[in-house]
Amino acid sequence: MRETNIYTYYAFGYNYNLLADGYAGRPCRAKSDSLEARLDEFFKKLDELDLDVTRVAASTLDEIRSELSDLPEDATVDADLSQRVRRAV
Repeated sequence: MRETNIYTYYAFGYNYNLLADGYAGRPCRAKSDSLEARLDEFFKKLDELDLDVTRVAASTLDEIRSELSDLPEDATVDADLSQRVRRAV
């Protein structure tokens, strides 16, 4: 068994909870509190915790993350995108 800092699990759960809220009205990208940054942190924690099954289950979130690169830096999360994130979570 690999030793893991319990904080990493708390951070993962915190990110998950924020994403479950949908992120409506927040920036899509280019800011530390953006959906892009939150998804990057979510996937980073998945990798740190070796949550391979959850990583596969998060494929829709991965698709959404890829789409964010095409949006302008000043875009915000609209109702449709927020609903997609909530469904994916």
